[in-house]
Amino acid sequence: MSGWWRGEWVASLEKFWRKQDILLCPSAKLARSNRSPNYTLKPVDKYKRDSWDAVGSWNASFKHGGISGQSIPTRASYGNNNWLYNAPRDIQGRSKDWHWRTINPSGHDLNQIPMFMDMMWRGGGPMKSRMAPPQYNGEWSGYGEEMKHFAMDRHNGGIQGVFMDHSARHVPIKKLWKLQWHKNWQRDYGGYKPAWPRWMAGFPEH
Repeated sequence: MSGWWRGEWVASLEKFWRKQDILLCPSAKLARSNRSPNYTLKPVDKYKRDSWDAVGSWNASFKHGGISGQSIPTRASYGNNNWLYNAPRDIQGRSKDWHWRTINPSGHDLNQIPMFMDMMWRGGGPMKSRMAPPQYNGEWSGYGEEMKHFAMDRHNGGIQGVFMDHSARHVPIKKLWKLQWHKNWQRDYGGYKPAWPRWMAGFPEH
């Protein structure tokens, strides 16, 4: 893969998805007008460029833009765990040695390793220094706030996800902080528990 962009996967897997519809969660097809908390939702046409914000939200899709030199005018509301790559070097501050590199890493619980999930951005690689919870549902704080790309209430208090053992399930929002995102997860994150913002306080602990 050239470029190592967060959304590289959509170009690599284009022959499999082919239709934009399967990149879009039915609950997040529209576009977000801006990045403020009081954004509005805007309709978009499939395979056509639009002038709305590139960032998604719990109820909005994100733009993929140009990937590996290809200009793909498509939107999506699913993304991948960026620690999945077989990285030849550190990528956007994510350590080369912490990447999974294989679909079947020995000595790890594959049922706890996320692959693809509901997202509001093209991909994310959570680690302890980039794990702050969002201050409201759909908060955008920049590309480097890795957990915020996943942490939202899109489906009954959480999101849907596919894991490395090929299982698919609902993931409650606070459970996201317990998943095994990268190879060094226990040492990097361990049992750390963040301070939950007010809007998340009522969600169950996991």
